[in-house]
Amino acid sequence: MDVTLDAAGLRLDTQSIATVVAGGIAIGMREPDPRHPPHPAKENAKFVLYDDRVHAMAPPDKESLALAMRFAQPLRGIAPTTQIDFDGVVIGSVDHVRLGFDSTTRAFYSDVDATVYPQRLGDAYDSLVIEGQQLGKSGPEMLQALVKRGLRAQVRSGNLLTGQNFITLAILPNEPKVDVAMRDNTWVVPTERGGTDMIQDQIANIVAKVDKIPFDAIGGDVHDAAKSASTLLGHLDRDVVPDTKKMVDQAQLAMDALREGLAAIRDNVAAADSPIQQSARTTLEELERAAFSLRGLADYLKHHPETILRGRDSGPEPHK
Repeated sequence: MDVTLDAAGLRLDTQSIATVVAGGIAIGMREPDPRHPPHPAKENAKFVLYDDRVHAMAPPDKESLALAMRFAQPLRGIAPTTQIDFDGVVIGSVDHVRLGFDSTTRAFYSDVDATVYPQRLGDAYDSLVIEGQQLGKSGPEMLQALVKRGLRAQVRSGNLLTGQNFITLAILPNEPKVDVAMRDNTWVVPTERGGTDMIQDQIANIVAKVDKIPFDAIGGDVHDAAKSASTLLGHLDRDVVPDTKKMVDQAQLAMDALREGLAAIRDNVAAADSPIQQSARTTLEELERAAFSLRGLADYLKHHPETILRGRDSGPEPHK
């Protein structure tokens, strides 16, 4: 029976009931790896007895790399055998966790020693190796290039129920460029604060900001504003509304008077026997007679232009 409780959750793997009761050793076959074809075991070969099925079925790790990390935060849920993840792939585990104290900054820190197996990245690792060979860079130089691109180690929550955490190596593009340091012949990967502690700090900051909001003063201001609005509404209802009603009534009376005046003007102008119509008719008749007289005068002057100099003779007058 294999019971595992880690960041991935609870796993229970059992054989037959008889095997569970009597005990025994389980033997199985790994999935074939196209990059490393299997070959028959040699005579007198030794087989490793693993603690659980996960480690037994994992591909053999041929190349390991020791890494160190320094975290300036509590490492609850981090202990030896804690998984180290890169982009969702488990590439190693924690070996040791030590608490330290910096006398310069007067702050505590936690040093983590781990072992990772880069070949677990599969084709991605092969591509990095080929790129390093083409550029003439060694493994540490390729690690330095990844760190400059933002490679950081972070603590993240794996299971909120159990409090299990894990360490992830992630590319954070906005991080400043730093150099990879060495400690005891081990490469030190820069770290970035994360995990539930970061969430707790953010929540604490939010709560602190909320506590600074003067709810009592805001409530008093809202009460005063409501009281002022009620007083204003009372003033409008008591003083402004009656005056407005009077203005509307007066405006209505003025509109009625204007309407009656326009009707009277229309009747005086449009009626056939109205004084305006009669005066306009008389004026038009007089203008017509004056035009006829002017036409007769023009005809006479046309035939007798000398009258302009001598005057009219005693002959007949022009026709009127």
